Amino acid sequence: MKKNRLRCTLFLTFLTILMLLTMSVSAQAAGVKTPGKVTVTRVRLTGSNNVTVYWKKAKNATNYRIYYKQAGAKSWKGIATVGAGRTSYTHNSSNKNPLIGGSKYVYTVRAYNRSSKKWGSYNKKGIAINIPVAPTPTTVPTPTPLTGRH
Repeated sequence: MKKNRLRCTLFLTFLTILMLLTMSVSAQAAGVKTPGKVTVTRVRLTGSNNVTVYWKKAKNATNYRIYYKQAGAKSWKGIATVGAGRTSYTHNSSNKNPLIGGSKYVYTVRAYNRSSKKWGSYNKKGIAINIPVAPTPTTVPTPTPLTGRH
């Protein structure tokens, strides 16, 4: 009789521990926050070598990562990470991240959540913009002063 009671107690203890572990894992999974998808609303030329990207806030985002690539390229290049309070970023052409006149570039933004270490989905096609060719400066010859008699 005592053996059966001991077995029953051990079995019930095992079931209780199993239930507690299951509930704990479920609670942790419920606390994991994956950021929502970022919607880029527009990409605009804001100077001869500057492009500003605008987006809507994504749910559960703690940061945003801005990417760009030349049209036709396969891989995205990360150019900046900004805080969750931002909804725009201006890409200034540089040696590291150039914008070449006469070329087409594509931009996208992805949300990140620091606590869950998860990335949200993003527009894999991006939004494109053409960078105009800068006008070639023309040289105006300096007039030669007239020297002569009056």
